[in-house]
Amino acid sequence: MIESDLTSEDLRARFDCRDVAEELGIELNHADKTLCWIHDENTPSMTIYEDHYLCFGCWATGDVVGLISTYMGCSLGKARQYLIVGFDAEDREPVRRERREDTGIDPGAWIHQAPPGSYKDPVMSPILPEGCTADSVRAAGVLSDRTTLALYVPHEQGIKIRCFDGAKRSVPGSRFKRAYDPYRLIRHDSPLVLFEGESDLWAYWTWMTSGLLLVQPPYPIGMPAGVNTWNPELAEQLQGREVWVCFDNDEAGRKGREKIERELNWTTNRLEVPGVYKDAREALVAGWQPFS
Repeated sequence: MIESDLTSEDLRARFDCRDVAEELGIELNHADKTLCWIHDENTPSMTIYEDHYLCFGCWATGDVVGLISTYMGCSLGKARQYLIVGFDAEDREPVRRERREDTGIDPGAWIHQAPPGSYKDPVMSPILPEGCTADSVRAAGVLSDRTTLALYVPHEQGIKIRCFDGAKRSVPGSRFKRAYDPYRLIRHDSPLVLFEGESDLWAYWTWMTSGLLLVQPPYPIGMPAGVNTWNPELAEQLQGREVWVCFDNDEAGRKGREKIERELNWTTNRLEVPGVYKDAREALVAGWQPFS
């Protein structure tokens, strides 16, 4: 929480638009691009910079207050209030504007149905993240569309869409508040390791089920939708469990891990990714042996 008398200029100076975008659940690719929420498109043209956003498709632009206002469909005053009070305030939790998606799919009905194409199709092999076998990804319930080369990743409360060009979005109506638990492991009374992204989790599962381990490592689960989606529902889900946190080797990962450690009233363990690698998947590909 910050001082309520800060001006809009103060807010622009204090908040990085990329951090706010992540707080809203906007997932950016490696170039800080995402699908524009103001106009319909299939290729990401919205770029989020430190101090502003700019869409190269419709030329919409604005500062951090405008980002919140246009994304959530609220007034500038309300957007400014979210920055001042915080997104986690119980009576001010924002309802995200659904991104326009041509599927027209109801997650509740669709999550157990295959989209066009099948993950068993050999043409899908090239879009597997390195270090993740087809078996590990298929076991997570992931499906694919042979037309768009998109992966459909089912969560407990919705469906993410991972595009071939790196863009990410979700099926309208999805909400991501609970842990990503594709292998249904959280129900077991065993230690857990919490990853930042799905591909880290899939790579860990590939390593874990290789048949070469002498000791059973903690079971993998993931954040609902990235490093900044810690919320009370997830905290309640993990309360009292032995949890290892394994986030990316970057500033966002460090801040996310520290937030979890700060907000929980129990002690978490750190599973540190070796410093020369950016994330767990990359380290596992290089031969990293966690918990050894």
